[in-house]
Formats: sequence, C-alpha cells, structure tokens
Amino acid sequence: MKLINHSTLILIFVLITFTGSFAAPIKIGTTVLEGKTTKGDEIRVEITAVNNPKENPYGTENAWGTKKDGKKPKIIISSIKIIMNGEDCSPALSTYMDLAEPNEAELIIPDEIKIRLIIKGGQKKPSGYEAEIFYLGDILISKSVKDMRFPDAIREDIKYTSMY
Repeated sequence: MKLINHSTLILIFVLITFTGSFAAPIKIGTTVLEGKTTKGDEIRVEITAVNNPKENPYGTENAWGTKKDGKKPKIIISSIKIIMNGEDCSPALSTYMDLAEPNEAELIIPDEIKIRLIIKGGQKKPSGYEAEIFYLGDILISKSVKDMRFPDAIREDIKYTSMY
C-alpha cells in the first residue's frame, strides 16, 4: 500500500512539474502568472483588471461576459502584459478589450514554443466565456472565445498574421 501511495505522489509531482500550467483568480488589480518553457525561457503574464470607468470610450455593453442588457460591465481588463525572457511581447488592446467580467486566468506552456493564455469570465456559471490567446514564441497567432453554454455554436475565432 505504501508503494502505491508513494508512486502516486511521484506521478502527481511529475504531472504538476512538467505540464507547465499555472492558474490564478483575476481580481481588481494585477494578476501575475509566471512559468518557463521546456527550454527554460521565462514567461511572465500580468493581467490588470479595473472597475469599468464611466468615461470608458469603448462600447463594452456587448462584450463577452455581459448580460447583453445594454449595461456596461463592472470589471474590464485594462491591460495584458506578456514578457518573454525580459522582452515585452504584449498583445494589442483589441485582443482583450472585449473580455469583460474576468474571473480566472491560466497560463499553459506545453513545450518550448507554444504559449496559451486562457481567460474565463462572465457573471454566472454555467454561462460565461472562455478565451484563449495563443502565441508561437513571441508571435501572436490567434484569439478564440467561446460561450460556455453553447461552445460549438457561439464563438469568435481571430487569426493574426505577422510580417517579419
């Protein structure tokens, strides 16, 4: 019995150590997620959430996570900063400005080049949304957002292209 328990603990440790997944709740202020690629490159994500100001120039009434009742959401993401090995690789405002009422963030680093930032939000479960911002190295590749009630029917997928 001790051998099974010891083996289980080692397996859990290995999965936690090598899956490269780091999660945290999003609250007013800055939420920080940090991790490393399998190559050892350091990744730091800073998500800043604020109370939605009355003078917000962006129309956030129909953003992901709102009730679609014409009222502005209470909490919005004001910035996402992604730092890879000390270099700023942050996405443009348009990548996250429509993600309102954020609740949780997860940074997934499965290997040396893929980086996935998952943001979950919305006012009530099981409804809400799940957004994925995907990088290959320091290049923003895509953003996908899906409604958690109807993930196959209600979604938004954006592909980015870069000229290097």
